Amino acid sequence: MNTTAKIQSRGTFTIPKQIRDILGLSNGDMLSVNLKNERIIIEPIKTNNDLQKDILSSLKDLKKGDFITFSSSKEMKRKMN
Repeated sequence: MNTTAKIQSRGTFTIPKQIRDILGLSNGDMLSVNLKNERIIIEPIKTNNDLQKDILSSLKDLKKGDFITFSSSKEMKRKMN
């Protein structure tokens, strides 16, 4: 997806809503900003709060019996692809 954003007076810009929605970004989320080969790379950072949400969601899945078992790492790789 390609879009544009205009840099404001203090170096800020707005990530377009469609991209924020796709990535699940909201006010206060942290982003990693890196410069690589003259390109700006911006990526969401998982926080402890995000990790806590993921763990709670996983526990709910376990209680519902919604999980996959593996007998080996090779089997896991095969099932995950």
